[in-house]
Amino acid sequence: MAVPFHFHVLVLVLTISTLSQIPISSSSSSSCTSFLTRGSSLSVDNDDDILVSPDGIFTAGFHQVGENAYGFAVWFSEQPASRSRTVVWMANRDAPVNGKHSTLFISEDGNLVLTDAGDNRNVIWSTQTKSTSSLVQLQLHNTGNLVLHGGEENPLWQSFDHPTDTLLPNQLFTKKTQLVSSRSFTNYSSGFYKLFFDNDSILRLLYDGVETTTVFWPHPSLRTWEVGRFQYMDIRRASLDSDGEFNSSDGFSFRSSDFGMRTQRIMKIDIDGNLRVYSFDERRLRWEVQWQALSHPCQIHGACGPNSLCSYSPDFGRTCACLRGYKKLDSQDWSYGCEPEFQLCTQDGCDFIELRHVEFYGYDIRLIINCTLDACKKDCLKDDTCRGFQLGWRNDIPYCFIKTSLHNGYQMGVDALMYIKLPKRLVSSFTQKTIIQSSFICPDAVLSPIMRTYKTKHDMNSKLLEFVLVFGCMLGFIEIVCVVMFLYCSSKHLSATEKTYFPAATEFRKFTYNELKKASRNFSEEIGRGGASIVYKGSYGVVILEMITGRSPKSMNENDEIKRALIDRVRDKIQGFDEIVDPWIRDQFNETVMENLVKIALQCVEEDREARPSMRQVVDMLLHV
Repeated sequence: MAVPFHFHVLVLVLTISTLSQIPISSSSSSSCTSFLTRGSSLSVDNDDDILVSPDGIFTAGFHQVGENAYGFAVWFSEQPASRSRTVVWMANRDAPVNGKHSTLFISEDGNLVLTDAGDNRNVIWSTQTKSTSSLVQLQLHNTGNLVLHGGEENPLWQSFDHPTDTLLPNQLFTKKTQLVSSRSFTNYSSGFYKLFFDNDSILRLLYDGVETTTVFWPHPSLRTWEVGRFQYMDIRRASLDSDGEFNSSDGFSFRSSDFGMRTQRIMKIDIDGNLRVYSFDERRLRWEVQWQALSHPCQIHGACGPNSLCSYSPDFGRTCACLRGYKKLDSQDWSYGCEPEFQLCTQDGCDFIELRHVEFYGYDIRLIINCTLDACKKDCLKDDTCRGFQLGWRNDIPYCFIKTSLHNGYQMGVDALMYIKLPKRLVSSFTQKTIIQSSFICPDAVLSPIMRTYKTKHDMNSKLLEFVLVFGCMLGFIEIVCVVMFLYCSSKHLSATEKTYFPAATEFRKFTYNELKKASRNFSEEIGRGGASIVYKGSYGVVILEMITGRSPKSMNENDEIKRALIDRVRDKIQGFDEIVDPWIRDQFNETVMENLVKIALQCVEEDREARPSMRQVVDMLLHV
């Protein structure tokens, strides 16, 4: 009987379909293909045993995570060097396999399995799936999704349902998924930070540390409606699209700074706990941040561990330092924080140090409202579990939180005072010292022993007025320094008017009475009067000009014509003062500062007395040079 033509066509189609599922390599190993079938495997021993997405953007294979340690991962193909790859997913991040004889394969029952080396071939990771279909295959899609197909409409398993620390565009984030940071740049194992949907349907960032677990984004002190979130929604979903727009079912949404540009993107929870969106700059060949959840890195909980303080500056970035009296627990890892170098004190053996603009979040066991500083201090002293307290004001009403532990400490614009309880012997030794042990100085992070009670507004205003008066007196003191120097020199002329001067070790010199008399034209030109004597023109502009031009200050026997020539020469060259500056300091000074210094000196040698500035004005101008 003749076979119908359409039957031959059907057989041909089925044959081609079957052949397309056979590995390219004739061996049991699949080399550089886009899918893996039952009976074939990928081996850690062969660098060419990889899966590549049809468009070539993504690669899946064994990625080295340590010495003789590998994880099966998906990464962007454009970065081939193993240490610089942008890994977006990893199967066994917490249980690396051996660098020899470890394999990934599809078992006969349809389970995708990763086994370690050794006689027992231990199963390190698997999808825990089953299928009797002959069409089971593992394929890497253009989206970066690693999918185990079983011939049905829905996949048996897909990596998009089990993210590690990265969310790819159009990858759905649900109540069953979470992003978990890596431990470090070189350690891909699960870290301490998580992005997840909480029980109230709010998308949150969580610090899950060794000793504590705490939510830090959205800020826990704010109510959900204050940050534009909606609670208790039936659906918990979020995703980042390819244009750079993120939307969450709790009402949170944003657009990346490069929204609309067609480029490779990822959302990642970084090792520092911050959630960021990156896009790949093809010109600079690097990933650049286009959005981040927290602008101040010290607001991330657990950044520096217990008993430490987090500080931030544009130059140094985020920096951790132990509080006074504490030492770092792990020299390589700040997340463990610091431990005390002293025996815990009790009641009369304790005192406090003050930290300004510092907050330690959490671990509050009591709230005392409308209290004085002494009341907070007494409360903490009688409680042996108290490690310090935070004093603040709300609507001009003082309050303090009594704390049993010092976690999540950071320094920024916090309108509160923090008091740390320490043994009295340590408090007395910290007077006038900085609060933290660090290689750089943080403004306002200064501590001092508590020597006062709670100050009312009136007391604070008095203190401010006192500060202004002291500051004014200091300026006045600077003004009369020259007068005191003159009195000191003139007091010597009675017994040594003609004696030669003796140079000091610093190469400054002491002038004789006759030299001062000659320099001031027999004290004929009065500049001003101080509180104890008269100041005469000699105390300043010529000396500055001599220093700038390189004329030795020791040549005080020059006549007025030479000095006037020097002044006129400098004034003529004020627009091109490179010609008058001492050759020894050329190319080693700031031109703007030098120009202002020359102008100040020329004002001091004006012939018109009214045109010359007072010493107070000179000091003020020098402070702003």
